[in-house]
Amino acid sequence: MIASNLQVETYGSGEEFVESLSHHLPDCAILDLHMPGLTGLDILLEIKRAEMCLPIVVITAYDEMESRENCLAAGAAAYLPKPLDDKVLLDAVAAAVRARGGEGACS
Repeated sequence: MIASNLQVETYGSGEEFVESLSHHLPDCAILDLHMPGLTGLDILLEIKRAEMCLPIVVITAYDEMESRENCLAAGAAAYLPKPLDDKVLLDAVAAAVRARGGEGACS
């Protein structure tokens, strides 16, 4: 699917997404914090442990300060509460991808 000149891939579960990372690393990932099975934070921590250079934007319908702090501390490029404004989401993705390309961004 192409939206806003971005190629978008979707996955049925967090586990399916994590499995896909062994053969394809996207430019950026958008994770919902509250998913069944692996949560967005679980995936974020797994990516951090694996030392993958993958910018993550976390979205959530349950905006809590502790969740925000945990996600940002685990390396999320952005943490956005729902409902999402299209421009805010696209700007967060663009900023995350730009930061990834910066010097030392993934060290």
